[in-house]
Amino acid sequence: VVFGKPSDYQGKINIVHPEIDVWEKEHIVSSGLQAIYSTTEKLSAKGLNSRGIGKLIKSLMPQLKNKINETLSEKIMERLKLPTKEESLINIHFPRNTKKLERSQKRLKFEELFFLQLHLLKVKQIKNKRFKGYVFEKVDNYFNNYYKNYLTFKLTRAQKRVLKEIRLDLKSTCQMNRLLQGDVGSGKTLVALMSMLIAVDNNFQTCMMVPTEILAHQHFKNISYELKRMNINVALLTGSTKTKERKQLHKRLERGEINIL
Repeated sequence: VVFGKPSDYQGKINIVHPEIDVWEKEHIVSSGLQAIYSTTEKLSAKGLNSRGIGKLIKSLMPQLKNKINETLSEKIMERLKLPTKEESLINIHFPRNTKKLERSQKRLKFEELFFLQLHLLKVKQIKNKRFKGYVFEKVDNYFNNYYKNYLTFKLTRAQKRVLKEIRLDLKSTCQMNRLLQGDVGSGKTLVALMSMLIAVDNNFQTCMMVPTEILAHQHFKNISYELKRMNINVALLTGSTKTKERKQLHKRLERGEINIL
């Protein structure tokens, strides 16, 4: 049996660098699906090209029968109608049809994400028990003054909901680890600013970190403008800040003179 991509060359069918295999009856697969495995030039030179790896896996599969332990509970598998792990591993290599291939891929992807989520929840629980955060008990003058007197537009329902959740997090003894997601221009920076004002209300200094200097200058300019009528000191520290100015900033931070960095 010859495998390869045919092309027309001088009126004849031509296959450049064909793969040649000895005909075997069991090679017939009703679905016509064949796994493709990544390999390297050195491995291919030793016979471990995609087809070679496929043959190796095929010879190993019978030895694994009834030896692959199930990792998901029967309840989860029945609820989501997932195939067994052994069936899934066989089907991703030698699928009988496209439907079985897709179901097997779905099961293995679900398993990976499921155990990743369990691990993250476990880490979160351990962290909450082991590491205690600072409690911000009050929402006081700075937050309320900015919200009532200097905010030039109404917060959206989503912003109000997120701020409420953040306030509850900051009142607890657990460290807050929160990802705020939203479209460009949806008001994420404003939520961050108002959250920082809660820290300032509780006599803490707060820092906003951004990935680029351009963004740092942009946020510094906007935050300074927003808080210009309030007694809050805002400073900027970047990678290009000169040594003399940097040392002065450090001293001001240590003395508590800077509220927002």
